[in-house]
Amino acid sequence: MGHGEFGRLYMYATVASALCLPLVGRVVDVMPVHRVIVLVMPVFAGAALLAGTAPTLLGISTGIGSTLFGVLWPEIYGVANLGAVRSIAEAVGVFATAAGPGLTGTLIDLGISLPTQMIFYGGYCLLGTAAMMIVSTQLQRRD
Repeated sequence: MGHGEFGRLYMYATVASALCLPLVGRVVDVMPVHRVIVLVMPVFAGAALLAGTAPTLLGISTGIGSTLFGVLWPEIYGVANLGAVRSIAEAVGVFATAAGPGLTGTLIDLGISLPTQMIFYGGYCLLGTAAMMIVSTQLQRRD
């Protein structure tokens, strides 16, 4: 799949993300987010691995992430310092969003195709799954 086709398919990812938001919001209203995130981190990995062929999965993972991380911070850190925690998380997110296209473009220029980059991103998400399993276990002990 060429880069142009990938860009056109991004519309489907956006629609899937928007449709997913209310569902995930309802789920985190009835379940602790640290348990939910362990279940959905593999969706992030799958989205990365299948991004070229399943753009809606990428959108679903975006919708899940935008809802879950907003709820995760108060569950982990409490609400006393929520502004500081969220500001740091948002700053990291903005930096990553700004750095992403340049890094991706540089890697493409070096001969590392976008599908290959997505495989590495999928592996990164699997490492994130393992980390969230550890965090979830610690939070369950705290409950």
